[in-house]
This record gives sequence, C-alpha cells and structure tokens, in this order.
Amino acid sequence: MFKLVNNETGEATEHPSMYEASHFLGRHRSYIGQTVRAGYAIRDPKGYEYTLYKDGEIFNYERAKATKNTHAHRQICFTCAKAVCGCSWSKNFVPIEGWDAVPTKIVNWTDKERTVTTDSYAIRGCPEYEEG
Repeated sequence: MFKLVNNETGEATEHPSMYEASHFLGRHRSYIGQTVRAGYAIRDPKGYEYTLYKDGEIFNYERAKATKNTHAHRQICFTCAKAVCGCSWSKNFVPIEGWDAVPTKIVNWTDKERTVTTDSYAIRGCPEYEEG
C-alpha cells in the first residue's frame, strides 16, 4: 500500500499502487516513479509537494530496485534540465523525432501473482536534451 502525504497540510491518502497515486495527483501513470528515480519532489499540478510512503516507510526507489527482480535502465533524461514535464516526451509520452531510443518495459511492481509493466523507451540520445 502506498500513502501520499501533503507536506504542507499533512493530509494523507492511501493508494494500492503508484499508478493510483499518480492518478490521484492528476498525473500520468509513470510520473511518481520517474520523479522519485530522478530525485525530484513529487508535486501536484497546483504545486503542492508530497512525500510517498510504502508500507509505512518513505519510498526509496534504489532500495526497492535492489530488493526486486526488476529491469531498470538509466535514462539521459535523468540528467536533463527539461526532465519532468519540460520536454515533448515527458509532457505527452510521444516519441521525439530524432531520438536514439529502444522500446522497453518498466516494471511498476511485482507480487506473487503478477508483474505490472509500462511500455517505455531506453533513451540514449535526444535532440531536446539540455545538460542540467
């Protein structure tokens, strides 16, 4: 179970997945995972900042990755100044013309019964990239 806590008001909401938590914030389904991996604060469209908890502890992507059999690839996006809604890909999740990218899947979560994935790309080069 995931819990989002509004850092300003202390209000908390519980969600069965990061997808549901993203939906609650009015964001694309992969927003929270990408934001946490990149080290940015989780924000709703109004600018309120949230802390994500999983099973009572602050969610730590690196720890979660180390304890699960997941496939994770480093994106050049993680070091881009336009990351998180500043480029065509992060705004609309439509491939950018001129990319050097390979289709892949991101593992959102795994349990004993199933693995939930999201289609994505391993991006190695992008014409919109800006060092940041």
